[in-house]
Amino acid sequence: YMELEEDAPLDGRSRTTTRIHVSTSDSTVNVLRCMGVPLVTSLGEGGLQYLLAGVRATAGAKSGCYFFEVRIVESLAYEPLGAKARGPKPQSLVRIGVSLAESSLFLSASESNVCFDSEGFFSCETQRIKIAPEFLRGQTVGLLLNLDASSSNAHTVSLFHDGLRVAPPQKLPPNLLGKALYPTLTFRGVTLHVNFGPVPLAPLPFSCWMLQQAAEADIEVAPVCDRNEVLLPVGLPDTGVFEWVDHFLERNPGYTELSRRSVLAWASTSGAWQPQGGQGSVDRPVLQSGVHLIDEVCVDRLSSVAPALGHNYIVMELEGNLLLEERRKVLERYPAPRFKRVAVVLLGDP
Repeated sequence: YMELEEDAPLDGRSRTTTRIHVSTSDSTVNVLRCMGVPLVTSLGEGGLQYLLAGVRATAGAKSGCYFFEVRIVESLAYEPLGAKARGPKPQSLVRIGVSLAESSLFLSASESNVCFDSEGFFSCETQRIKIAPEFLRGQTVGLLLNLDASSSNAHTVSLFHDGLRVAPPQKLPPNLLGKALYPTLTFRGVTLHVNFGPVPLAPLPFSCWMLQQAAEADIEVAPVCDRNEVLLPVGLPDTGVFEWVDHFLERNPGYTELSRRSVLAWASTSGAWQPQGGQGSVDRPVLQSGVHLIDEVCVDRLSSVAPALGHNYIVMELEGNLLLEERRKVLERYPAPRFKRVAVVLLGDP
């Protein structure tokens, strides 16, 4: 493709002094960030290896033209699924894009983001169009976010492989304009080297600021949570407890629900097959993907690893939260003072 961008103009404005990296809290629970090095991967056993992982950067761009990169440093091999299993495919997957703060971490799953994926597709407003070649292990993939109103390519995103353009600039949808857009990654079965700058892994054919070099006025920095919280809703069956939880999560997107129903939704978003009209109750739906690790192991493994990660949780176990001994077992996994532990007792009409 003919290069359509021009060299970045001289800009004497004050640069950000905030170190930009992938967030330790604004991520799915299976994400592992390597401290001290710019690598990110996901948990690789207990069924969690089949679920999509998502993570957002700690800062987003409001204006200007900025660049960031990822490189697939390894593709992870998992045990083959049985002939009857309908597990997620492909096993290795990368999506690189931008999203709104506190929106879904699953790129291409909502209208609050746009992304390019490792199969060469561009996803925007839930539409997915083939526009570029695939990218593979060892390649450096860069995304240019152009929010410079004076540019001929204003309000677009562009994809680069090893420093070369592989597709025309793609227009951002109207609902994303005028808002801070955060670099976001959705992936499975890979380890990624993430680079926000200041030095590119694969230089572009034109001069461009990387996100770490952004003018302070051009970016929004995500707030930092000093202390995490674990919340246990306590209520009787058929009194609107799940509706309350849904409403709470809508108003508090920084919380992660830990429950069988949340794993069911996560597995479905990740491409795991589920039959129509699932079995079981709302509190304990039956997982039926045909992948043993997802159906039988994943929920317990998620509960065991969650306390080690920096997230706010809402533990939605209707029966368990009603029982003193079960609540005590949960709280023992989330020690104070690292976690603020809260029980919300729901009474009255739903």
